[in-house]
Amino acid sequence: LTNHYVDDMPPHMAKTNFAPMYRFYRQSNQYFWQLLFMAMCRVGELKSLKWGNIDDRKVKDPKTGERVQRLILTVDGKTGKRQVVCQPYAAKMFADWKRICQEYNHSTNPTDLVFRHPQSTNQSGHAHEEIETTNVAFKRVLEKLGLSTDADGKQRTIYSIRPLPISQALRRNVSLNAISKNAGVSI
Repeated sequence: LTNHYVDDMPPHMAKTNFAPMYRFYRQSNQYFWQLLFMAMCRVGELKSLKWGNIDDRKVKDPKTGERVQRLILTVDGKTGKRQVVCQPYAAKMFADWKRICQEYNHSTNPTDLVFRHPQSTNQSGHAHEEIETTNVAFKRVLEKLGLSTDADGKQRTIYSIRPLPISQALRRNVSLNAISKNAGVSI
């Protein structure tokens, strides 16, 4: 989904002063979409996540019972506050995103939003605020890939990512209680 997205910059943008900002937004979208998949968060929960709400610690693997290292996100959304255990690769994704933010001189203090408008935004007055929806960009990527609609002909949106990690957890025979708690949904 995001393989060539960052480098697929419109030619008229590539040679302007806005190119770095445009690239930042594309990278932000790319990491946002991938982390939605790896965290079982709702869109709004990930949009409002702060760096200080990411904890790297050992948790009990529901399948093996062994203690494994995982990122735990403390999110606050539709169902209130909860802790979300991320898939293993999320730790690398968050670390990479943090490095990219720092390359753009985008602070990553504990009280800073993980996904927010950069200081150099062209969104007047929105610097350091929560990003708006990435749905328009997401739909453009899906259009380009010929994936705009699902098997039933329904339009895909950014929310279309959410059921995938839940379905995969079900296929891996993760307990319904663990999935329900992690995703913030009823059994």
